[in-house]
Amino acid sequence: MTTTGTPLVYLLSELDFVDSVDVYCPPINLNVEKTFIPENVNIVVTYDPERSLSTLNLFKIDWKKYDMVLFNIIPTMFGKSSLINLIGTIVPYSLTKLGFKNVRVILHNSTHTNDVERLGYRSRKDKIRRVVLSVVEKLTFNNVKIYFPLKLYVNAIRSQNKRSRVEHIDMKYLEGITTVYLNGKNKEKFLTRKKRIGNVPVVLLHGYWGPQKNLDLALSKLTAIRNRGVKFHLVLSGGMNKKFPGYKEYFEKLIKKYNSTIDEFCGYVVESEILPLFLRTDIVLIPYNTPGGHSGVLETALFFERKVICISYPEYVEQSEGHDNVTMTDYDRLEEVLEKCFLSLPIEVEKSQVSIYNKMEKAKEAIKVLLK
Repeated sequence: MTTTGTPLVYLLSELDFVDSVDVYCPPINLNVEKTFIPENVNIVVTYDPERSLSTLNLFKIDWKKYDMVLFNIIPTMFGKSSLINLIGTIVPYSLTKLGFKNVRVILHNSTHTNDVERLGYRSRKDKIRRVVLSVVEKLTFNNVKIYFPLKLYVNAIRSQNKRSRVEHIDMKYLEGITTVYLNGKNKEKFLTRKKRIGNVPVVLLHGYWGPQKNLDLALSKLTAIRNRGVKFHLVLSGGMNKKFPGYKEYFEKLIKKYNSTIDEFCGYVVESEILPLFLRTDIVLIPYNTPGGHSGVLETALFFERKVICISYPEYVEQSEGHDNVTMTDYDRLEEVLEKCFLSLPIEVEKSQVSIYNKMEKAKEAIKVLLK
């Protein structure tokens, strides 16, 4: 249900021509995440991420009773989930070979488009996983209707494989939708943002932290800026990727090292708290080493109309098309760009509004391509 899965379900459930949606997924921890389940949505707990072979339960589902079957997959998330992702990629291919013509797959990245080693997967096992998965992906590309959120990836795969059936789906704004529903704001046209306290800019570092993200770079640049007397309020939030041995210790050392720079450390943020977190933010900083696909943090920032400073990659340039609140930079100029942004932020009025209705309608319209 993560990475656009939940908002996809919410939006599908609101389409006039969709009677019901069955969601086959891992257990939902209601003690941690507040969840809103529409009346026409049925949640079926099918597999456990800690037990990879439990994904084989997908083969027991009576797929014949569905008019459309959608899969939402992030293939290059290895670690404990590598077998899950492999099986998840095999299932739609198998269904197609069994004669099902109503199978659609959303892939967020691929071994054919992303640098798995730069994402942090460098072991011998990871290399084997990459080779095996690349073969399965190619079979899937040729036999199943695949949708990527980035045109960049569609073009890359088509250039490698003329027989592929990959297409583009516009998933702009989806990452911001779940928290809107969970806060009961999905029928609102606007959200209200109050004036920042003391008019000191609030800077947000948010994400699922792991080797892919250069947190040390961001914190070192922010420390240098603060040492020159520039005022800002830094919030560090998000969970930690536990699939990488040693990263937990490294992450904790960073928190300790930059303790005087980090004004708030929130840790994991439940979906319902994403909305107030982003509404009180002025600048979202995205300091990645390499993209793992389209950025969920960037999409959320775009949804809430926050200023973004981002390390420039083709993926993020594509995502940001049409948005003048995003500044792309490189590692060498990051500090300069950040400081200039802090000093040029306008003094805010008492309240400001963020438009959400049109964004949600645009997202709802975009996902209809999956049902054709």
